[in-house]
Amino acid sequence: LSPNKAELLLPALRDEVHCVMAHLKLNALQRQWLQVGFLLAHALGRTLVLPPLWCVVDRFWTILDHCLIGSKVEMSRPFVCPLDHSFDVPAMTAQLPEWREHTFFASQRIAPQLAASTAPVRVGAAVAPDAASSAVPAPAASAPAAALPAVTLPEGATIGEAARLLRGSDARVLRLDVSDLARLCRCLADAPELQPLNRKLQGALSQPYHYCDTTDNPYFVACKAERRSGCRKHPVHLMNVSRGVQRPPMLPHEACGDAAAAGQPRCGAVELPTNYINEGVTGRTSGPQAKEGREDPIVAAMRNKM
Repeated sequence: LSPNKAELLLPALRDEVHCVMAHLKLNALQRQWLQVGFLLAHALGRTLVLPPLWCVVDRFWTILDHCLIGSKVEMSRPFVCPLDHSFDVPAMTAQLPEWREHTFFASQRIAPQLAASTAPVRVGAAVAPDAASSAVPAPAASAPAAALPAVTLPEGATIGEAARLLRGSDARVLRLDVSDLARLCRCLADAPELQPLNRKLQGALSQPYHYCDTTDNPYFVACKAERRSGCRKHPVHLMNVSRGVQRPPMLPHEACGDAAAAGQPRCGAVELPTNYINEGVTGRTSGPQAKEGREDPIVAAMRNKM
């Protein structure tokens, strides 16, 4: 149900050098896209069908090799990954309105009348699905093909404005591409009834992460290559890891949209991480032995290769 290969198109993702950083940025975007999707679906009294969710880093209990499990793994990135790679599925099920996974429309139990009553939602100017504002192309089976005319929303419409305009649609399925969703205004000032869900989403769409990659740990790689012990617990050459919790920022619910003061931003901004190493000692290549004239032979070998 998913393509064999995909390409990151957003400059913030496409130009990112390190796979862990690209993954954290992509995850942050997807959380904020789902956040708006849940709010809009709830405002309309509809059920959100999740899009395919993508990963750049595989999930594993120990150190990764260039963000994959082992050096011999051949896998295109990004790849459609299981929901629990990046999300707390029990929390989503318990705390959020009813939702469906992206394979929902591929089920043979879905009535043909449902697919026949599908309308695309366009926000502002028409944009191709693979435009630069998209992250990755969606699998063809992730949503039914449009059978009804598009519903058009003005660019910069708040969530409340979008909901009021979409309530007039008789389509049983509304299909919204992220390139259109990104042109909505992240603001709930005119939809205070959505604020309780806005608060819940920040927690329900959050997930702890813990990644450790060979590209950030040259000492560990060299140490293991020499079959030495204690490579993970060196007193100076600490393991560089990415550890934390990703959670989407709540949408502003006051002083935004038409209620924004002069000179103040009208919409809440999409937030992306700016760093990915938060444990260990990045870039340390020598220890106390060097001060005593007894440099670690692994460090010396690494220096000679530079």
